[in-house]
Amino acid sequence: MNVAQNATPAAARIISRSSWGVVDVVAIRRSTYLRTVARLSGADYRGILEFVHAAGEVEGPDPFPEQVLARLRELVPCDVVSYGDFDRDFDREGHVWRTGVRYSGEPRAPVTPAIVEAHARLAYQYPYRPWSPEARRPLRWSDLLSRREWHALDLYWEVCRPLEGEYELELWLATPDGIAGGFGFDSFKRDFSERDKLVLDTLQPHLVQLWRNAAARKRESRSLAALTPREREILLWVARGKSNREIAAVLYLAPGTIRKHLDNVYDKLGVSNRAGAVGRAFSIETKTFADSRLRP
Repeated sequence: MNVAQNATPAAARIISRSSWGVVDVVAIRRSTYLRTVARLSGADYRGILEFVHAAGEVEGPDPFPEQVLARLRELVPCDVVSYGDFDRDFDREGHVWRTGVRYSGEPRAPVTPAIVEAHARLAYQYPYRPWSPEARRPLRWSDLLSRREWHALDLYWEVCRPLEGEYELELWLATPDGIAGGFGFDSFKRDFSERDKLVLDTLQPHLVQLWRNAAARKRESRSLAALTPREREILLWVARGKSNREIAAVLYLAPGTIRKHLDNVYDKLGVSNRAGAVGRAFSIETKTFADSRLRP
């Protein structure tokens, strides 16, 4: 059978000029990426690019500090946005899947000890959990519960209602190694739109990369912290271009001792020579060299 006869005129023209076949054409036309492109505006994409650029400029072990969350709150309009790392001890009493939670925006009422206690006690009522099949995409709670069902939960009356949190949008940060953390977006007056979900869906791989970059910086920072004060001091002199013999003279040590200290530095930083050690140290913690005092 000639598949072009059953295709639309536009598709038939593509099929007649292509060796790829109708299945490939349909698969491309139905891709999530093309649907996302069609539904987000140019301003949305500019906002996404600006956010990724700004977030990528942040250094340190935290991928989503308050200033990054503030930019995200502008991109996905809401009253409060939060991020917390996944708590792998969530099955312990008082743990609710996220730890080290940081915020941009303020709830309309104080978070009292009673609300904190209820939040932990009623975690089982959360409709969108990190092990859900949908955990790799953003979802509104209204996608999962009707308004009547939501208002019937103790979670609503004991946690969200006192904080005037009516509408919720969540995104679990799913990496190849599992859930790394979760974003929560709270709105007091309006529910989130399909556009908001599409923005986060588009951002999701970039958020994962930001998390991976920060995790790498954290590992590297710990490797630099493993240096002893003497090893740091010697590395600082190496960074100034001093030879082992010159450093030994300044520190009143034998050149062989300097060489032994440098061998330890190489091992801890995962490098094989002086240039590699200095380069790694600068990439890990540039301020170390600016803030440290060298002996005359």
